Amino acid sequence: MRRGLRLPTLSLFIPYRHTDSVRPPSDRGVSPVIAVILLVAITVVLAAVLYVTVSNLTPGGQDLHGPVFFTLDTSGTNSTTTTWRVSGTDSNPRELTNYKTALFVDGVRQNSSAFDPVEVGTHGNVTFRSIDARLTTGDTFAFQHGAGSLYLFVIFIRGSGNELGRVQWNP
Repeated sequence: MRRGLRLPTLSLFIPYRHTDSVRPPSDRGVSPVIAVILLVAITVVLAAVLYVTVSNLTPGGQDLHGPVFFTLDTSGTNSTTTTWRVSGTDSNPRELTNYKTALFVDGVRQNSSAFDPVEVGTHGNVTFRSIDARLTTGDTFAFQHGAGSLYLFVIFIRGSGNELGRVQWNP
């Protein structure tokens, strides 16, 4: 081993490095901490998208009930009775317990004629008949009435109170 003066070595070849940034290039890629944060964020976003998609496909908390349409059933109508037939509902009929009704005569609610929930039978001056114990096309509401009053019948969703359909007449 020699002791003494060490001279610097002079290399004739100096590698050229061209960089556009101030930082030298790195072979490491993304930091492990950043990678974990990104993976967790992606997982949360995918879970949220999946939840929204599935919750929109299944009935539940939302009011997915479509409107209810009525037509006058002339075969069941006379001077003291008016019958309205359900002529259209959404394509997926629901149980009767999901609905309630109200009858107004000259703007005054007739509590004795209300259904809450809707059920087959008579309440006050209203009789409901169902073909399959669900609110479907073909079901009928028959109303006993006098002459000269304005009648308004409304059907609602029980939980939210949203109106699904109404019919008004003056016999």
